Amino acid sequence: MRTASKSVDEIISRTETLLGEGRREEAGEFLFAAWEESPDDATLANAYAVLCARLGRTEEARRIMDVLADQYPTDAMLINNRGYLCLQLGDLPEAKACFLRALQLEPGDAEVMTNLGIALEREGREADALGMFEQALERDPDNVSALNNRGVILRRLGRMSEAGEAFLQALELDPEDASAANNLGCVERSQGNMGEAVGYFARAVQLNPASAVSRRNLALAYAETGDIESAREVFHALLELAQDGPLAEEARAWLAARQRD
Repeated sequence: MRTASKSVDEIISRTETLLGEGRREEAGEFLFAAWEESPDDATLANAYAVLCARLGRTEEARRIMDVLADQYPTDAMLINNRGYLCLQLGDLPEAKACFLRALQLEPGDAEVMTNLGIALEREGREADALGMFEQALERDPDNVSALNNRGVILRRLGRMSEAGEAFLQALELDPEDASAANNLGCVERSQGNMGEAVGYFARAVQLNPASAVSRRNLALAYAETGDIESAREVFHALLELAQDGPLAEEARAWLAARQRD
């Protein structure tokens, strides 16, 4: 596989800048145009496939990654990326096969271990998943994804103190990680620390305004502190974000109950 040149690095950096500015379609068009100019550059092809997955163009992403996997059957990064896309599509058997193959090629890759752990967790194999996340952290103690996912399983197992430590470490490493902030809020709420819970949920919403889950958690935390008006405002904002689904139904039921009170 060709190593990314400086010009390719600049292209990818520009793409990330556009994404950070919310110019998602423009980012896709820019990266696709760059790839068209260098159709044999596997780095650009992989970057475009990953971007397609981020933009929800999963079939296009999978088509490109399938081609790359055939062309570069021993490239662990490409195989890992293909596995992650399969994970997003719900194809757990193929995702696991990709991650296991990538680990054969790169036995100490913490990112691949983390992705395999996610696949195992989705299969309901929590003990195996936890072990994989811990192996990943032995290799890379600052792996934010492994910390977050390890914390999720620990919280599910009732090991709240350990879960909170994992989420806090993840948030300290990446202060922009909305998932870590939301998860830490869940731990604080479960321990009755509602002020801290509200703070973390509000931070999660600020970092990722599109997260209906964080808004729901923030609204419930407000309600549990007695701040019904703030809870009402957040639930209304959630309904503007998500019209359908269980979270929207929960918001409507909560608001209806308050009207009857």
